[in-house]
Amino acid sequence: GMKTNMGDPHRNLVDFAHVPVVKRLTRMPVCVDPSHSVGSRAASPDGILDVMHVTAQGVLAGANMVLVDFHPAPTQALVDGPQALLLKELPHFLEDVQIAREAYLKRVSLVQKYRDG
Repeated sequence: GMKTNMGDPHRNLVDFAHVPVVKRLTRMPVCVDPSHSVGSRAASPDGILDVMHVTAQGVLAGANMVLVDFHPAPTQALVDGPQALLLKELPHFLEDVQIAREAYLKRVSLVQKYRDG
């Protein structure tokens, strides 16, 4: 994310429109960092953690990698504790990423279907 002076609720701004652009211009894998973008463990009204929403958005935009903080005891972490997910949340996180990845792959297949005729 890009550092902003907008403050809360999120400390960094993520522009997902740049994920495919950077991939196209550099031909390099792109990594998004949802933890540092969100900076907390806040959840939306649907109960999904903001970190998970941002991760899914990055994956749907075509990010090759995500960097998310996990810690067994976030309150005791030396750095990044407020945004760290619990280790017990890892299975849920991975399932959620898989859903987003499958949606991305369906989008890629759809493009190929209509491009190839």
